[in-house]
Amino acid sequence: MHNLFPLLAQTSSQLTEQETAAVGAAALVVVLVALIISIIFVIPLFVIFKKAGFPAWAAIIPIYNIYIWTKMIGRSPVYVFGGIILLALLSAVPFVNFLTAPVAMIVGILMTYEQAIVFGQSPGFGIAHVLLTPFTNFYLAFSGNAQYQGPLYGADQRVLMESPWIDPALMGVGVNTYGGYTAQAPGNVGGYQPPAAPSQPPVPPQQPPAGGNGFGQSDSHGFGQSDSHGFGQ
Repeated sequence: MHNLFPLLAQTSSQLTEQETAAVGAAALVVVLVALIISIIFVIPLFVIFKKAGFPAWAAIIPIYNIYIWTKMIGRSPVYVFGGIILLALLSAVPFVNFLTAPVAMIVGILMTYEQAIVFGQSPGFGIAHVLLTPFTNFYLAFSGNAQYQGPLYGADQRVLMESPWIDPALMGVGVNTYGGYTAQAPGNVGGYQPPAAPSQPPVPPQQPPAGGNGFGQSDSHGFGQSDSHGFGQ
């Protein structure tokens, strides 16, 4: 009996070490799986940023990726980051701080929806992109039907005149003085492009024929006159 208690204590200690090892192994597996999934879902972000003409590595740089995201859509970074700072300040104000999270969520949803639009997708896909962003990012990244059309807002806006899903009049956008917006190739970010200059210079006005003073005059006296005395003389 006295030898039984040390045996039980030893067995209990061995089981504890085995359980600890099992928990550690399980935690390692979970971390590795989470890392692999994160890498898989980050790859489309690299491609999306590159398709829009921005550095691919910017997708994984905190804060800077938000700046590039705003540029991609056409939102002013000043307003976006100003709003973030304002929400951070309001989060410390009693009776107001409960509004910060919903407002930030609404802004994120709106920008996610607009991201689908600037890649030429329909409003229905934009809603799906809001609900299933990690999965719809694969479509925006690898589908040939998803090409960057240009920002929605700002001086470089072009998608409004090209997308069949948006009415430019509803957005307060008219045709520019160059006769319309020119869509650029995907990845080429720029402003309006005026039409090319004419290939040939304008033709100068014709001069009157030499030796006469007027239309149909053979000399200096009158219309159809052959000499200086009269018509037909």
